[in-house]
Amino acid sequence: MPHNNNLSRRDALKTLAAATGAVALTSLPGKWAKPVVEVGALPAHAQGSFTINLVSAEFTGENSPCRTDDSQIEIVFTYNDPTGNVTTGTTSPTATNGTYDGSLLNFYIKMSPSGLDGTNDWPLNSPDISMSPDSDEYTGTITVLYCVPYGEMTSPPYPEAKGEDSTAYGRFYLQNDIGLVSNSISITKDNPKK
Repeated sequence: MPHNNNLSRRDALKTLAAATGAVALTSLPGKWAKPVVEVGALPAHAQGSFTINLVSAEFTGENSPCRTDDSQIEIVFTYNDPTGNVTTGTTSPTATNGTYDGSLLNFYIKMSPSGLDGTNDWPLNSPDISMSPDSDEYTGTITVLYCVPYGEMTSPPYPEAKGEDSTAYGRFYLQNDIGLVSNSISITKDNPKK
């Protein structure tokens, strides 16, 4: 009687599974090792949790304590920093080394129609910036007093301004003392004398 060498489909699958298991076992390490987990920090722009929110932006006076034809604006905003790194610091930033111990308020303003623009980086211990008494490294309220150059200025530091501007566009964000940056908020204020 002839011998049947044909394997059934079921037997073929069993043989294949056994062979695969044997190969997998030979590749296992002799001793179980603890897995290594690498943790990296997200870049500042990807943190997304350090936020500021505008409360108000109001005129508080004209000419005083600002220069002639300037208007003072009081900008109030709240902040929320889960890392707890909003601090006042003690040293102002300098153009030579750029070092600073503490948080900064970064403010950009552009005037219309003159096109005059400028950027300011202020430390939170600046005379023009105050934090509410209940503020801490995590949450609080910051008030900024800023002189807006609406008036006609033909001498430095604003030689570009020709005539009176009608509108000021401002944008600012907060940077804490480990370099994380908040979202930016914007304001638009029309010249109160126009």
